Amino acid sequence: MVQSLQHIHFNSWKALGFTLLELIITLAIIAILVSAAAPSFSNLIDSNKVKRLATEIEWLLVQAKSEAVMKGLDITIQPKTMASTSAAASSSPWSIEASLSDGTLLGLVSSVDFPSIKIYENFSTLGFDKLTGRPKKDGHFGFFIDSSKTVRVEVRKMTGRLVSCSDGGAYGYTECP
Repeated sequence: MVQSLQHIHFNSWKALGFTLLELIITLAIIAILVSAAAPSFSNLIDSNKVKRLATEIEWLLVQAKSEAVMKGLDITIQPKTMASTSAAASSSPWSIEASLSDGTLLGLVSSVDFPSIKIYENFSTLGFDKLTGRPKKDGHFGFFIDSSKTVRVEVRKMTGRLVSCSDGGAYGYTECP
């Protein structure tokens, strides 16, 4: 009786392990699944970068509008080393600076945090009125990783609104007019 119990106990330990072949097959299946999922992860990361840039530009513009009214000073948004058309846009170093009329820097968004994004603007400087907070002219910042999915943060003089939109409704934004 004791010998049969020892035999069962000894054989049960063998049944608990995996063979080398089983481990190699499992690792191969995991590698195939990960390689199939990798492109969708990179698209998700790119999408989040574009959305984060849109949010940071919006907040910089909102801050400029409110500071203009609160401090009673003209605020200037100055794009630095940025193309003026989407065709000329590049991912070379760029920045967007918000400054008070006395030169004090209020805020900054730069390519340091967004190295793979190409950006352009259609105005050289943008100012906000110190009484109303409205922009002094219409304009937008456009940016993309893939040129078929351009996102724009628009500033509208007439209404004073800031609007984020995209070509074809990319990244979940409404379509630009």
